[in-house]
Amino acid sequence: MKRSNNLVLLSVAALVAASPALAEEGSFTLGVEVPASVVNVPMLMTIDRLADDGFAVTTVNFQSPETMTLALQNGEVDMIGISVGTVFSAVEAGLEAKLMLGLANSDFHMIALSELETCADLDGHSVAIHSYEGTTGAMTTRWLDTECPEARPNVMIVPGSENRLAGLLAGQLDASPIDTQSALQLMDERPGEFDFIDSFSDNALLASGYVASNAWMEENPEIATQLARTYIAIIDEITQDPQLLIEETLARIPDVNISLIERVVPNWIENELFVPAVGVAPEVIEEALAFYGAARPYENIGSAADVSTDQFVNATR
Repeated sequence: MKRSNNLVLLSVAALVAASPALAEEGSFTLGVEVPASVVNVPMLMTIDRLADDGFAVTTVNFQSPETMTLALQNGEVDMIGISVGTVFSAVEAGLEAKLMLGLANSDFHMIALSELETCADLDGHSVAIHSYEGTTGAMTTRWLDTECPEARPNVMIVPGSENRLAGLLAGQLDASPIDTQSALQLMDERPGEFDFIDSFSDNALLASGYVASNAWMEENPEIATQLARTYIAIIDEITQDPQLLIEETLARIPDVNISLIERVVPNWIENELFVPAVGVAPEVIEEALAFYGAARPYENIGSAADVSTDQFVNATR
């Protein structure tokens, strides 16, 4: 996919309030997939707090995960927030980058037209996933292969739960793994037309994280550590006070459904959706590698150390 000329814009997310020298030494560029969702809000809060501390953070918006990894490889951005499955595939293909912060565990449910009650019922129907390498693709593929290997759904690539939700509402899709927020919105807007299919909703799988280029981390360990420290502190704050995340989401994301956010956020906090430190623990990464590489084992990734580092998380303790 091509990056949108309208969406791939350099937008200064944090202005430097310190000297030019500090601005030069304390700056980095973050790639963000749009439209933003609730899970992105803690990093937006982190950017603001870093700005208060004198750092300059520029954000670049992308519409697809493929263009994000390409931008990271080309040095257009220093860090991106993305599916770990996509990261693993990119590193396998030669991307010199590693996960340095966990973002979130899986929060996806297979939603389908109410008459499609089982995995086998999806045969011949349109099923949209985010990408084959990403969490929804890996989970859907394994589920189909295990539970209904003879089913042949028409699998389509539609990045973003909100875009797959739009496809379901428009009658363009019959089923899709979407996040809790999108699932509840769909049920509210079309009661009785859609339902959950028993699938992989309870899987506690690492879904996404923040990935930085190896060169940037090597050259900027102080900035990387301060970023990790600030992000973890914010996750701790919203864990103690979920209302803070609700208020920040309402302030930062336009046209958000207040009722949905108030229902989803407490559930996310209770289920420990955000995993900034745990998300880069070697044992968690090894488990994720085993899952995402089950269908096509990685040849160039030998261990968690090849795709992740807990250096900066550990430095905050």
